[in-house]
Amino acid sequence: MKKFSLLRLGMVLTVVVVACGYTPVSIYAGTNPPAATLQTLVIYPSDGILAPGQPQMVKIGATVQPSPGTAVHEYRLLLRVRGQNGRTVLSDSFFPSKVYSVAKLNMKNLVPGLYDLTGELHHHGVVVPASQQYRIEKRRGVKPSPTATATTTPTPTATPTADPPSATPTPTVTPSATPTVSATATTTATATGTRTATPTATATATPTATATATPTATATGTRTATPTATNTATPTATRTATPTLTPTPTATGTPTQNAGLTFLIPNASQVLYTGTSYMFLAQVQGASRVTATDQSGAAATCNYDGTTGLATCTYVPTGAGTLTMKFQANFSSGPSQTVSRQFTASTPNGIYPQGDKMLVGAYDGYDNSSGTVFTNYVVDDFNFTQLYCSTCVAGDQTSFADGAHAGGLVGAAGYLFNNNCFYPLGSGNGGVAGCESQVDSMISDPNIAFWGLPEENYVSNYTASDATLYSYIRANDALHRPVFKYWLSGMPYGSVQPNIANVDIIGEGEYPMDDGCSWQGSPYPDVFARWVVEQEIQAITSAGYTVGPNYSSGQKTPILIPETVRAGTYCNAAGTSGADISNQIWNGLAAGARGYFDYLWEDEVVVGNMTGTVSAMGTVNHLLVGQDAIGEWILKGTRQSDLATTVTSGPSANVAVSGTRTFSYPPIRAAVWDWAGTRVIVAINSSTSTITANISGLPAGVPAASVVNEGRSVTVTAGSFLDSFAGLEVHIYKIPMVSLQSGSWIVLP
Repeated sequence: MKKFSLLRLGMVLTVVVVACGYTPVSIYAGTNPPAATLQTLVIYPSDGILAPGQPQMVKIGATVQPSPGTAVHEYRLLLRVRGQNGRTVLSDSFFPSKVYSVAKLNMKNLVPGLYDLTGELHHHGVVVPASQQYRIEKRRGVKPSPTATATTTPTPTATPTADPPSATPTPTVTPSATPTVSATATTTATATGTRTATPTATATATPTATATATPTATATGTRTATPTATNTATPTATRTATPTLTPTPTATGTPTQNAGLTFLIPNASQVLYTGTSYMFLAQVQGASRVTATDQSGAAATCNYDGTTGLATCTYVPTGAGTLTMKFQANFSSGPSQTVSRQFTASTPNGIYPQGDKMLVGAYDGYDNSSGTVFTNYVVDDFNFTQLYCSTCVAGDQTSFADGAHAGGLVGAAGYLFNNNCFYPLGSGNGGVAGCESQVDSMISDPNIAFWGLPEENYVSNYTASDATLYSYIRANDALHRPVFKYWLSGMPYGSVQPNIANVDIIGEGEYPMDDGCSWQGSPYPDVFARWVVEQEIQAITSAGYTVGPNYSSGQKTPILIPETVRAGTYCNAAGTSGADISNQIWNGLAAGARGYFDYLWEDEVVVGNMTGTVSAMGTVNHLLVGQDAIGEWILKGTRQSDLATTVTSGPSANVAVSGTRTFSYPPIRAAVWDWAGTRVIVAINSSTSTITANISGLPAGVPAASVVNEGRSVTVTAGSFLDSFAGLEVHIYKIPMVSLQSGSWIVLP
């Protein structure tokens, strides 16, 4: 914002290996490579409860990230089950051959109770524990009434079973048909009714069910001298004292498809925010309808793909506390199935880095002669502002901040004005002591969201003044609010780095028209925003700090400060269009900015200028802090490597500038964040031409990508998809992180 005219500067372990189709690549510095990591996920039971009559097994997905130079198969993966006394009751291990493996643990012989499941990697004496620990509850069945009827024994047959969530048949041969005698009352599947022509028991809606082949005598001690192979159309299913996986037999020789309703994402450990739209996924085969509801009965919006068995729902939490989401699958015949999962729902408060929401701010461009109109800020989804006036005193700022908060914003900055403190290239009215007096006058107002140091004084001889103010604020502000500083536009990182220690929020001006016209006689391309944020981050890291919200521990927050100007403001160039500002904001966020703070000329909205530009910012803001909450993914999610992009139609040359400012970037960028089981991709066309591009590097088998705010989706094939972009256009995609592998959906790490 060129606001001043200044000089510019003992169990059964079954393992299924799944190849995910790609191998992560790590880059590290120093002499020691990063240690291996182990991530685990309980696939079944998804709610951690082993109920009587259900398969008494636990299915675990394990992802091994080996240390560079060490093959995956060199690690021994140990799974351990402990009782509540801390003692190991089950353990076994295997050597994984792929990055992602699935293991099944037989819990049938354990008594009912609570158990803790953990995983460990072992390699040459080094033990790497999984970061997750799971509580498994094995519930006790209802004690049955004794029966005194002779039971029949089916002839041993190879019976297909279906272990959730996989429907791959596993041949299970029943044991010998030698009869046994029991002196105690037992309950088994009792043969009643007419003998069927095909004595074969099959798995039904109860997953992982295997016909019992051990005949028992009744309480009267009557033997079955000659085992008779029978099966009926209407058997009575009962249970033994030690749970036996006994299905409800059907009169068919093939397994039914309506089995294995499984909750996929999000993970139960996920904290969800009220007001954000999340994707909830489950899988089940053969259902006629799948629905999802919360504990109050409020329904999610769901789509069920009967071909792949994937149910995709969207839901917005509305209240803080425990959230229980329940999937229900209905079938054309047979009982319905349900599965539920609990989450913690939290209401987001404040703005980053002190709070949860992304900072989407604008300087007081909505002022008019009769006062400040904060309604316009709220309509366009801004959440923060700052009074900008060269003669205002501390009381003006607190009144402004209180009005902003009352109008629906978080608040405003407590800016230490240059003329009351010190000028960038000279002394102000009061010097540093004058700034400290302003701090004292504003410090009790909770609507001052953060502090703003005197701006644009980047030269090294003012670093000491900023350091003094920073220390004064830290020592006196009981609310411990972060400290912000704005630098002149287009400063290389070396001009910002000396002062990084004295600020928490770094904002360098990003003015492609102002800078471009000054340095090269024409505006810079909008991808200039990427260059500016990269300078901020390089200044942070070169000063020995990291990017993050914990400013109490020295982490720093880079933000973007674009400038929206009318036509003819600089070198008779066109004004900032809606496409320009949208492209700049997304380029800055993709480069690592944690929010933005736009400088608006004060008459833009008041006299009706540039309403299209402001509307475009409102659209971006709504995507960032509205229900789609892309800002939440950027702030809370895991930043992944950019996806590969290949231009298939249109100009493929880099968008470049050389001279005083030199940079060169590919025309298409696809930035990636993972959060709440969903991947967000922000794809940006930095050229002014129409381009069609192939975006690749996704895991194989993922579902179609929904295009946010566009009402369409794109098909992902073999980890890539094709899409077209108008000049400067930005597309945002959401993809649930599940993959179809061998007919079953697995959750990706």
